[in-house]
Amino acid sequence: MIEVRTTEVFDKWLESLKDRKAKARIQARIDRVEVGNFGDVSPVVVILLSGGDKSSQQADIAKAKEIAKQLEV
Repeated sequence: MIEVRTTEVFDKWLESLKDRKAKARIQARIDRVEVGNFGDVSPVVVILLSGGDKSSQQADIAKAKEIAKQLEV
């Protein structure tokens, strides 16, 4: 079994989604990854930030790098 770790930021974002179908699809994808089914992509670390646009891109990237550092083992 693969360990999938989430952050408080991600958990809050997922919980806040109004679209129940989207929320279910995201959770289903996470569930598949946990059992080793990555679909048609190689295993990677994904940092998901929502709500950004081109003007906040650099700040979003910096935040993603900060979160990634916190997740390093």
